[in-house]
Amino acid sequence: APTTSPAASPTPEPTPRMQQTFSPRVDLGTGEEALLSNERGVPSSSPEQYDPCTLPYFVLNRYDRSIYFKDGDDGEAAFCDSSSPGDEPLPSFEVVSPDWVGAGWYRFVGNAGTRMPETPPAAFSCGSDAPGWLHGGPHPSVEDGTVSRSVCFHFFSSTCLLQTSIEVVNCDDEYFLYNLVDTPDCNLRYCGVP
Repeated sequence: APTTSPAASPTPEPTPRMQQTFSPRVDLGTGEEALLSNERGVPSSSPEQYDPCTLPYFVLNRYDRSIYFKDGDDGEAAFCDSSSPGDEPLPSFEVVSPDWVGAGWYRFVGNAGTRMPETPPAAFSCGSDAPGWLHGGPHPSVEDGTVSRSVCFHFFSSTCLLQTSIEVVNCDDEYFLYNLVDTPDCNLRYCGVP
């Protein structure tokens, strides 16, 4: 995994167990602020010396992120989890998810569910054209620590048309955290399940 520090590159890649510098509150891009759920602080030492479960994280909590939300392939919900979907402006029917704030550690909560699905959700569910699901292994146990997984995006008949790499950690069998990156294209979204 890359170990580039922010000073070495203008757009650093997320590193294993690495977090951005967080303030206790984050602007969700909708004019609203959300309190980060874990405010224990960001360590200043090497990323290998701390546990992601002790860091602040963002929350994914929108009802339309659930695998049970489906408005059809001609529906109006066409969200994507990409803060920089490309060089061109987004068409009016493609919208960055309101609870997406860019790459970082995320937790599914509330109406979005509690975890990512481990099987492909129906195409056009989760408020997206191509819903994302955890691929490459099950959710980790606490003992597994932070593991690498893929997220596949289901579009029409292909359950894994596009994919991206993420990290997942089990936080004391209470919840999972996902180190998510911008999706490779718009209208791709990370989904949740109860």
